[in-house]
Amino acid sequence: MNHLPNASLLMSLLMSCCCISAQKQANVWHFGVGAGLSFNTIPPSQVGGGQTYYPFPLGWNEGTSSICDSSGALLFYSNGVKVWNGLHQVMPNGDGIMGHASSSHAALVVPRPNSDRFFYLFTTDAWENDFTNGLRYTVVDACSDNGLGDVVPAEKNVLLHGYMAEKLAAVRHANGQDYWIIAHEAMSNIFHVYRLTPNGITDSLTTAIGPVDADGTAGQITFAPNGNQFAYATVSVLGFLAVYDFDTSTGVITNARTWNAVAMRSFWGAAFSPDGTKLYFTTTNNGTLRQLNLAAGSWAAVQSSEVILGALLPDLWRDLRLGPDGRVYVSRAQSTALGVIQDPNAMGAACQFADTAVSISGTSSFGLPNVVCDYSYTNTVPQCSNPEGIGEHEWTASVHPNPTNGTVMLEGPVGRTVISIRFCDTSGRTVHSSNEGFVGNSTLNIGHLQPGVYSVHMQDEHGADISVRLIRQ
Repeated sequence: MNHLPNASLLMSLLMSCCCISAQKQANVWHFGVGAGLSFNTIPPSQVGGGQTYYPFPLGWNEGTSSICDSSGALLFYSNGVKVWNGLHQVMPNGDGIMGHASSSHAALVVPRPNSDRFFYLFTTDAWENDFTNGLRYTVVDACSDNGLGDVVPAEKNVLLHGYMAEKLAAVRHANGQDYWIIAHEAMSNIFHVYRLTPNGITDSLTTAIGPVDADGTAGQITFAPNGNQFAYATVSVLGFLAVYDFDTSTGVITNARTWNAVAMRSFWGAAFSPDGTKLYFTTTNNGTLRQLNLAAGSWAAVQSSEVILGALLPDLWRDLRLGPDGRVYVSRAQSTALGVIQDPNAMGAACQFADTAVSISGTSSFGLPNVVCDYSYTNTVPQCSNPEGIGEHEWTASVHPNPTNGTVMLEGPVGRTVISIRFCDTSGRTVHSSNEGFVGNSTLNIGHLQPGVYSVHMQDEHGADISVRLIRQ
């Protein structure tokens, strides 16, 4: 059963994480064995069609990443091995990606700054393959293949560094435009930080800090929403949970605070609260979900603040992910539901953890989708007539369900009247139009349109125009 956020959570979202509600690029999750969840509704709802199943013994269904445009329409997703478009079809060049579906962070999609059509898919290899393929990136053009997207052949599986652990994260640069991509060498204490700019990867830094990741497998790396710190969790008897400070202006990592694994405990999942004062983590050997109060003072005081929120059989609770709705989601292996921390800014039991709280399509596995931590992405809706892929809009609108089988609801901008609507195919030809004005919402039947990708153009009474990408199944 779904649970609505309470008043305390809504207030915390408005005060400390307001950017989340305005951005929809991470609103559709595909993961596990056909598991799907859409945050385009409140509360989130099941969404089917996902193709991320990767059968054992080839590996576990762990790392995935999905990306939507700023209206919440799914563009594509990946498990590090294949790339599927919004119709759940493998892109023409979307096979043979050199990540590994059994890597805990097999994939991470990051928009190219100042572009709404080009995306970087970062991938990591897995312990099962001895980390052979390392850290790589692949560029996806969302406008190719008639607007369904395609991998750019000349920028497929570009090697950044070999022998990297199964951990990968991204955060916005302090300039509000670029991104930092962070990864870690296996069997080492060296972090690699890359800067993604409108011109691609332009800078890289290496920092030796903190303990050695002596295993390299599993676990998570995750940023706090403000980007000023990140957590690193590793499994095995030599595992550890560490928190580091991060400078979003320079990419410099400092101040490692470490908690080594103890008997019957190894660390896996990690997620920050929206206000950055709480850190949630899972332990595998004894199957627990726990909270730390990062505002407690010294690192010793932070460790002493530990609260156990629940216990489950070993290996069932794994990944944690702060969702676009400000709640923390808990993967539950081989389950048709996720656990949810309803009010993650709150202390102890007041955070309201509920196991199997949100139903999903398919079955959850170890991982949840990897996304840029603050959801404040720079892309809008792909403007495929613009060769540079740059598009800015003065007002916003949306269309759902998206994809659709025929009937759609258009949501116009608040306080404006939509006076005309045009549906255009990928060649720019108008295939359906309407001059019936509306304020607020309007429902249209487009069942006569052929399956494919369309742009929906809405014009207001002042002549301002906006387009929304729509997939007709």
